[in-house]
Amino acid sequence: MHESFDDLLRQGLLTPPEDFTGRVMAAIAREAQATAPRARWSLSRTLRWAALTGAATFGLSRAVSFALCAWTAGAAL
Repeated sequence: MHESFDDLLRQGLLTPPEDFTGRVMAAIAREAQATAPRARWSLSRTLRWAALTGAATFGLSRAVSFALCAWTAGAAL
């Protein structure tokens, strides 16, 4: 359907208003601002990161402890 509008504009049968471009660009800018996602940092997200950090720290400490025990047992032989 947009091709027929282009044909009418080329033939001069259809003329847009003088402020058409400005109005369209302003409407696009308003819509872009209204639909832009906002980053929100909520309490649940903070708690999830804290739990992940705690679990990773605990797991790393267990891995280091295992490695040290294995090294100690290997050195005792």
